[in-house]
Amino acid sequence: MIAWIRNTLCDGCRHRPFAKEESGRLERSELSYLGSYAFLLNFLAQCRDEGCLPLEKDHYNQLVSAVEALSQHGHDQRVNCDNAHFSGFEKQVREVLPAFSIKLMPRRDSKSGEPMGHELSVPPDLGDAQKDERTRPETPQLVDPNVSVILTDQDFDGRSRGNIKHDARTLASGFMDPHPLLERYNIELRLLTCWIEAIAEKYNQVPYHSWRHAFDVFQFTYMSISVGAAHKYFNYQDLLAMFIAIIAHDVGHLGVNNNYLIQTGHQLALTYNDKSVLENMHASVCFTMLGTPGLNFLADQPKAQLSNLREKVIDAILATDMAHHFEFVEGKSLSAGDAILYRYKRKKQALESAQAQSFC
Repeated sequence: MIAWIRNTLCDGCRHRPFAKEESGRLERSELSYLGSYAFLLNFLAQCRDEGCLPLEKDHYNQLVSAVEALSQHGHDQRVNCDNAHFSGFEKQVREVLPAFSIKLMPRRDSKSGEPMGHELSVPPDLGDAQKDERTRPETPQLVDPNVSVILTDQDFDGRSRGNIKHDARTLASGFMDPHPLLERYNIELRLLTCWIEAIAEKYNQVPYHSWRHAFDVFQFTYMSISVGAAHKYFNYQDLLAMFIAIIAHDVGHLGVNNNYLIQTGHQLALTYNDKSVLENMHASVCFTMLGTPGLNFLADQPKAQLSNLREKVIDAILATDMAHHFEFVEGKSLSAGDAILYRYKRKKQALESAQAQSFC
C-alpha cells in the first residue's frame, strides 16, 4: 500500500529533490495538522525535498498505520485543497485521497471565497444527506426483512437455499446492515440485486461449487463480521470488495480442479496459461457480468476508487487457489478476508480430487 502511495505521489519527481524555493511553500501553510494526516504530509514533504528513498522498517510501519487510520476513518474527514502541501501535486492528490474515502473540499477564489470548480473537487460523500433523492428510498420489496436472522444464524444450512430471486434479495440486503455499504458508495439496490441474480444463474449444478456454496460462504463471512470481531480488520471498501468477491468466487465452476483442466489441455487452461485457471475465470465472469447493461451497480464510482476496489476483488478471488496455500502460510501474507474464503476452500480439496479422478 505504501509502495502504491509512493509511486503515485512521487510520479515525476522520483529522481530529483525539489528546489528550496519550491519546498518553501510547505512552510507557508496557515493551518497545522496532527496525527496520521500530519504524518503523511510530512512524508510527502520529505519526498519533495529529498526524492523518494527506501524506507526504514520503523518508518514504513508508521506510514502503514497512518494510512490505515485514514482509510478506516476517512469518511469523517475533509481535506482543504487550498493547502500549500498540494501545490503542484493536484493530479496525484485527486487520485490518492479519494481512494481512502477522504473527501476533498473544492478550492476557493482568494478574493470572493467562492468555489472555483477546481479539478480536485469530487462527488460529495456517499453518506451525505444532500445526495440525489433518486438514490434514497429503495423499493421495499427488494429488501429482505429477515436478512439479519438468516445471515447470523449459527445453525445455518446452505442446502436450504437455492431460490435465486430470494437468495439475491437476502444477499443484497446484507450490503445495507450493519455496514451501510449501499449508502456509502451510492449503490442502487435494484442493480446490485440484478447482478447477484445474473451471477447466480452462471453457477453450474455441480456437487460442491454451486450457488448454494456461494451463499453459504457469504453467510459465514457476514456472521463473522457482524456477530464476531472480524470487522476490526477491514475498512468499508474492504467489506464491499469481499462481499462482491464471495458472491462470484466460484461462478462457472466446472466441478473439477485446476490440475485436471491443465492436464487435459482444457481451453480455460490455455486461456489463462495454467495459472490459477478457475480463479481467473471466476474473476473474469464477475466483472464481465458487471459490465452488462442493467447490472453495473458500480457505475457511479470515481475511477481511482473503482480501480482500487477491482484490485481487491480480484486478489480475494485469486487467493482461493489452493495451490498458493503454502505461499500464504510461509509468508504470513494471508489477510483476514482471504482466510475466511480459504477456510471454505479446504473443505473441497478431497471432493475435487475425487471428482477429477472420476473423469480420467
